[in-house]
Amino acid sequence: MKRDWVVMFLLIALVAVAHGAVLFQWWLWDDPQLIHGAMRFGVLDHFVSPDAWQQQSAANFVPMLMLATEIDLALFGVDPRGFYLHHLSVLTAAILTLYGYLRTFTTPVIAGAAAATFALSQPVFTVATLLMDRHYAAGLLVSIAAMYLFRRNHPISGAAVYFVACLEKEVYVSLPLLVVVQALFPWSGGRFGRRGSRAESAPEAGAAPRWRIAARDGALCGVAASAYVAWRMFMLGSFGGYGGDDASLTTVVTQAWMAAPGTRGVAALGVLAFAIALAILVGRRAPWRTALVIVSAAIVILVPIAGLVSLDSRFFFMAAATMIALAAIAVQTRIEKLLLAAFCVAIAMGGVAHGLRLRRDLSAWQRDGLYVWNAPAGANPLFTSANGWYIEGIQWLRRTVKKDESPQVISSIPGFVIAHLPPPPGLRRAYDLVRAHAVPNMPLSVELTLRDSVLH
Repeated sequence: MKRDWVVMFLLIALVAVAHGAVLFQWWLWDDPQLIHGAMRFGVLDHFVSPDAWQQQSAANFVPMLMLATEIDLALFGVDPRGFYLHHLSVLTAAILTLYGYLRTFTTPVIAGAAAATFALSQPVFTVATLLMDRHYAAGLLVSIAAMYLFRRNHPISGAAVYFVACLEKEVYVSLPLLVVVQALFPWSGGRFGRRGSRAESAPEAGAAPRWRIAARDGALCGVAASAYVAWRMFMLGSFGGYGGDDASLTTVVTQAWMAAPGTRGVAALGVLAFAIALAILVGRRAPWRTALVIVSAAIVILVPIAGLVSLDSRFFFMAAATMIALAAIAVQTRIEKLLLAAFCVAIAMGGVAHGLRLRRDLSAWQRDGLYVWNAPAGANPLFTSANGWYIEGIQWLRRTVKKDESPQVISSIPGFVIAHLPPPPGLRRAYDLVRAHAVPNMPLSVELTLRDSVLH
């Protein structure tokens, strides 16, 4: 127990060092739009009003994200530091909960190494950096809590908590597969063995067969998942999803590894080699169980994202947790542990590199957003690479909170050229059309569409 407290303290310190810098960030990406939605609509509207929700998003249904935004807005106003503190606290709790769950299978060292690797993975750096992704961390925390409840034979409570995880983010809808696999595994609620892990034990006398427990838990999750899908379709008017050319199942399968190591080449080969070696080594002990786990994990990782979203590391947040957790649970021999160590190093190195690059790139957004927020209306126009919806959100927030206007903003090179330079020969008509419909921060895609409609 003392060793567990030490590991948890080290995990908290790791999260503080790796991600504590987010406490000094300002609003980024979708944050202004989330604040906009929280100010415009009531809390219940995010859960029961399709008209209100579809003004916020027509692609997904994540009301718990808006609930968290409403709570933080009531507590902290428009000061982002409180929002980030809440977000970082939930992320830390999710990582500690992952460690606690792994401790029921393995030693403090292996469980701690797995949790630390997850904390340094590319998806976690993305989620930790962007406040708009806070529901991924909350969803993982709730999902692990549901796994605990099912494992401790509290199926009704487990299904209810799983339903909340679905409302956090749709990537957790496929969790029942892991719940069923967990029920089929031998486990003990008893003591730690000599190595510090919980030893396997036979079912207690009079206990239901494991397959019946798995069927019961799966059925309850199915009811909860069906309720979520019905609610989602009611709120969105369709199933939703982002879509995109790079969202096919084939693309996800061939590129999903990028979210774990965060780098190409050697790191990818290392992860692939580890996965193959692990499958062979574990399969020697229980081939059917290994096949069940691998197939279930693949479905859990791929189905919620294939065909629904474009490839982005945040969408592999649950995938990274699942892959790392299974690796930590499976290893037993010294060779396997060495392979796990190499796997963890590859993931951590790629994740740290990605995190540093991401935060450096977003610093320009933050600088430009602060200029729009603070500079007087008559200040020099701002040329920015930030997306139009981010700038529009900051402008709206300034008008709402400060009751004044922001300086002019131009957010793309074509917009700057069209606004300030004469048109080249033969393109005057196209330029006149764009100028007639343009706003200062018109997105590049809109400008190009307008010009193409004239030229063709």
